[in-house]
Amino acid sequence: SYVSDQLETSFSSPWQSMVAGHPELRRDVLEFRRMLEGHTARLAAQRATESDMARLRNMAALLQSAHEAKDLNALSKADAAFHQAIADAAHNAMFSHLLGSLFTMMRTHVHDNIANLFAQGTVSADLLEQHLAVFRAIEARDASAAQTAAEAHIDFVERTLIRMRDESEREARSARRAGGLSSALPDPWR
Repeated sequence: SYVSDQLETSFSSPWQSMVAGHPELRRDVLEFRRMLEGHTARLAAQRATESDMARLRNMAALLQSAHEAKDLNALSKADAAFHQAIADAAHNAMFSHLLGSLFTMMRTHVHDNIANLFAQGTVSADLLEQHLAVFRAIEARDASAAQTAAEAHIDFVERTLIRMRDESEREARSARRAGGLSSALPDPWR
């Protein structure tokens, strides 16, 4: 099966509008990704051909290289390509097209998420290890482990993004309080 740009565009346009207009849906997108990517990893472990496995090995190597180089653009492209290769290895055209349209729609969001996660110290290494765990489970033809690893990856991304958002909100509240206090109280140094 082949993923057509025209089909991806027809799927992604309404999704793009929906998510762009409602940032609170990002959690829903992650929930959808968890279901979709978990199931495609399970199917890939069951159905991948030797050609699919060669492509997945190549994608895993690209992820490692981008991680080691700390190249965010290469990392975001390799991340999307890795997940697409898994969907293609599931040998279900609908899953392949859905994931392709999802990543087309979310390309900027995925890049920003990776940039934010990459800045969180060990998170980048954790993400790489999670991707490699999915790959290893598919390579071992362990469908259950592949699904579990893919779902755990999305769970980790969601938890980390929530933690980052919460920390950012606390910082913003602290800054507002500090700004409010400094203007409301006399400056003791004057």
